[in-house]
Formats: sequence, structure tokens, C-alpha cells
Amino acid sequence: MRIALTICLLAGLLSSCQNDTSEYSKLQGETMGTYYAVTCAPCDQGMKHDIDQLLVDLNLELSTYIPKSFISQFNRSAEGIPDHQNGKRLDGFIANLQKSKEIFVQSRGAFDPSIMPLVNYWGFGYTPKRKIEEADIEKIDSILPYVGMGLVKWDRKNQFIRKDTAGVQLDFSALAKGYGADLIAGYLEAKGVHDYLIDIGGDGRSKGLSPSEKKWTLGINYPSVEAGLTDIYAYISISDRALATSGNYRNYHKLDDGTIYSHTIDPKTGYPKKSDILSASVLAEDCMTADAWATAFMSMGLTKSINKSKSLANIEVLFIHSEKDNSLSAYMSDGFKNHILDIK
Repeated sequence: MRIALTICLLAGLLSSCQNDTSEYSKLQGETMGTYYAVTCAPCDQGMKHDIDQLLVDLNLELSTYIPKSFISQFNRSAEGIPDHQNGKRLDGFIANLQKSKEIFVQSRGAFDPSIMPLVNYWGFGYTPKRKIEEADIEKIDSILPYVGMGLVKWDRKNQFIRKDTAGVQLDFSALAKGYGADLIAGYLEAKGVHDYLIDIGGDGRSKGLSPSEKKWTLGINYPSVEAGLTDIYAYISISDRALATSGNYRNYHKLDDGTIYSHTIDPKTGYPKKSDILSASVLAEDCMTADAWATAFMSMGLTKSINKSKSLANIEVLFIHSEKDNSLSAYMSDGFKNHILDIK
């Protein structure tokens, strides 16, 4: 699940964020089942229409909840479908597919958007919500052959997105919001906007300075079921960077016997995976990369995530995890520490 990123400009959490100037505008709306908020300068409300249209077009490519979207058509197809519609190449779908394949390889399969059939089986997808009281081992085993990013290929020569078998389905929800933030950033920069903060459902991308003429201040939520969206574990300061945070504690099913299973599905076993990381926050140059790695790290677990993060260029991380006595601890890369303003 994408955890809501608390932005001081929007929530008014820090006094330094309240010195607004007339040059800045705040553009807000809804997309991808959540909100978007853009604070920028120089910009105006007239840009909101363009941003809304960018996001509508992106949803028509990537939303599994829209039956006529490109990804829904692909998921229903037997062999795949063309990579273009009405003479226009579907750049959003292709960008998400290529990034997914990249991180699938780098994470050794921990990040795998082809788990859509498993996500639906466990009741976390676009099919009707339901609780699984007892796992059907045979059913899960029958789904696993359709999972794996190697089963999906982009045939550039013939302009076709192919899949090896009809049961293969994709779900880009783990990186689509990040890509949407990057898409808005590209639009703003093309319009000459030099200072902005973009937030789509907790995925943030920044450039330049805030209205207080300082770097942008963001809050990372306290990783607890009981915590509210304004309960902050840490404040960080960024500029020209993107931040995404992922965790399991707000999206799960609880059975009558108290058993909890989360929406993070292990693509190798087909079962929900209990991660020893409560939340993973990632700083990167672009938001799609930050978004995808935040999800990948939740699946990989603490030790593997720490080791992998050290090998990734331009990636900084904060992993909040629990100790045996249920107290919270955190691992921070050296680069992430440089952005910390305060830890509660």
C-alpha cells in the first residue's frame, strides 16, 4: 500500500511552511482512486485542466478498474494487443512495463507486477473484495505458472505487447502513481515552472524551493494501524528529488481468529508475505523508481533490502522495523540521513 505522505505545505505542520507568496499556486484534484496536489511557481489554475487531462489519459492506459483501459484489454487478451491506439503509442504503459522488467531483474523477482491474478485471488485487486478464510493450495498452485515478468514482452518491431499465455495479467499500481508524478513534473518543466512539489496519494516529487524559500519539507507517517495520517515519524527536507513510502499496516485482511495477512504477495510462493519492514521510504531522482523500489523492499525484507540498497546508484532509504519487544527501530542510508530534519 502507498502510505499517505504528509506535506507541510498542505497540512500546515511546520511554521516555516506557512509563509506563502502570491507567486505560488496550489492545484488539486482526484486520480487513481486517490488525490493529487501540486504546489508550484510560477503556475496558475489554468494548468489544472492540462494536468487533469494528463492523468485521465494515464488512467485509460494503466487502471485495472477501468474495463476499457489498455491494461484491462491486455489482461483479457489471449496473446496481447498492439502497443498503440488511434495512431498514438502508449508511452505510459510501455514506460511502466520497462521499469517493471528492470526492477524485476534487479530485485531477483521480488518486484513483480504480473502477480495480478494472485492479488485478485487474495481479495486485494479489482475483483470484489473478499476474505480468504482458508487458502486453496491447488488454486494458488494453478495461478503460479502465469506469474513472472518474463512472460510479457514488448515486440518493438511489430508494435505489439505480447504475453506467453492467456492467463498472464499485469498490475502497475506499485509504480503508476510515481509515474504520474513524473509525468506532471515533465509538463511543469516544459511550461517553465522552476519550483514545485507534486503529491499523488503519498508519492512526492520536488524541484527548487518552497514558498518559505527553503527546500520542501515532507513528513513520513508513523507505521502503525492506530496512527493517524498526521502522526509523523520523521520530517525530511528535499529538493530535486522524489520520495515514495510503502507499508502493509493500512491494507490487510483480519480473520475471525485474529490472523492478519497483508496485500504484499510473494510472487514465488503465491502467499501474502509478512515483512519485517513496517515501512520502506525511498529517495530517488524520479518518482516511478522510488515508488517501485519502496514496494520491492517491502517484499525483500530487511536484511536483503539493506544489502541491495547499498548497491543501487542514486537511491537512499529509510526502513522502519520493529524489535522483539515491539519497539521501533530504523535503518537509514547515509544519504537519507542528510535529509532528516527531525525524528519523533
